[in-house]
Amino acid sequence: PAAELTQLLNEFFSPITEVIFNNHGTIDKYVGDMVMAFWGAPLSDEQHSEHAIDAAFAMLKITSELAVSFQQKAWPNIRIGIGINSGDMNVGDMGSSFRRSYTVLGDSVNLGSRLESLTKYYGVAILVGEQTKNSAQSYRYQYIDKVKVKGKNDAVVVYQPIAKTATEQEWLKAEKFNEMFSLYQNMKFDEALVSLNQSMTQFGECLLYQRYTSRLTHLIEVPPKQPWAGTFTHQEK
Repeated sequence: PAAELTQLLNEFFSPITEVIFNNHGTIDKYVGDMVMAFWGAPLSDEQHSEHAIDAAFAMLKITSELAVSFQQKAWPNIRIGIGINSGDMNVGDMGSSFRRSYTVLGDSVNLGSRLESLTKYYGVAILVGEQTKNSAQSYRYQYIDKVKVKGKNDAVVVYQPIAKTATEQEWLKAEKFNEMFSLYQNMKFDEALVSLNQSMTQFGECLLYQRYTSRLTHLIEVPPKQPWAGTFTHQEK
């Protein structure tokens, strides 16, 4: 019901917003059940990428805590996907002569939105772009893919940051996937599939593994034409 939906969103957005503020972020807007935020404006922040990823992991923690209370109220289970990208963008008051809002625009912003959408495709909670990964050096990362997203011609490598509290098992899982991804990028598809099967045996199945199992099986059956850029093209936003 509409009244309960409003209550659910308010109870969700309040702690999420607090997390963003506590990690030096600026709220841009709420759109339905989505919140958009940015770092580095209006106040300069040399650690904007680190703070954004810190906020992302704090959001996941808050969401898992909220899920318990939501279940007690017979509300739907909630899961979130977070896309983070860094780069040049326009920031300021934008709109019309009737109404303006303080916001950001540009290709770097659009890519962040695309990354958020791709979290559902890969079954991961956080995706970051290469510039974010390069500037947030206190985190370690797992490769996810080299992609062309809808509306973009250039390929980008996307990563999943690994929580600083990760267990040895979680580190090992990420490292094994990175090894598999390197084999895949070097067109060693048979070896990559063997490595992926070992990971599935050791760590269990997940959507990301299923995506690559299908892709590698296809590439083994129908080898790509040379030269191969190792890029996967997404047709949907």
